[in-house]
Amino acid sequence: MSGTPRNGVDPMAAHPQSLRGIPPYPRAQPRRLSDVGQVMGMPLMASWFATTDQPDQILLHYEHAYLDAGIPIVSHMFGRDMGYVAWLEEESADDGGLAEGIVHMVSVIKNTPTSTETIVLLSASRPQRLLDGQRSLPPGLALPADARTPQVVQMAMEGKTRSIVTTARRGELSGTVEEIVTLMRKDGWAVEDLMSSETSRSFIGRKAGRSQSVSASFREGAGEVKLMYNLEQERTDL
Repeated sequence: MSGTPRNGVDPMAAHPQSLRGIPPYPRAQPRRLSDVGQVMGMPLMASWFATTDQPDQILLHYEHAYLDAGIPIVSHMFGRDMGYVAWLEEESADDGGLAEGIVHMVSVIKNTPTSTETIVLLSASRPQRLLDGQRSLPPGLALPADARTPQVVQMAMEGKTRSIVTTARRGELSGTVEEIVTLMRKDGWAVEDLMSSETSRSFIGRKAGRSQSVSASFREGAGEVKLMYNLEQERTDL
């Protein structure tokens, strides 16, 4: 049965390759994503854990750990609910040149501003291979007009496929949400509100064994709406 240790080994323990080059986080027990995931069609090794700590607190921990180790990093927060810290492990080619490197990344995501947990993804990937790959958007995605090119994380979970899609568009919150909800209902999704405030909205759509939750938050200084989609559907390849 899935999740049952065999020969003393937990099959859901974090894959060592996903943790290599990433300092441990206090009290965290990373778990394996059940299969190899994909980012825009690129295979990667990834694990995850959940914590009640805030996204900026988590990234600050890793920034200090890498600074102490003398490792150059790239770090960025997309508002208060999403961000990442990453570093490139370079590889030398046989001819002395630089081969494709491995990007070690810590990504933090809070589904809504009122969520009590932050999801932390730990990954190792080779982004150079994206140059020859093609982006695959999940079916049924309700993107509003003029949205930026979406970033896609696809994960094969036990019995389900999950896609997390992030993008943004210029404009107001109400008009953006209205456009997305209209697109979803025209495509046969039953839409239900989850949370609403002056600066953010969360809602979920359900359709034939699939779910599509959307979090929209207005960034007044940038004059844009940040969008995060979480789509799940039953796997058909089991």
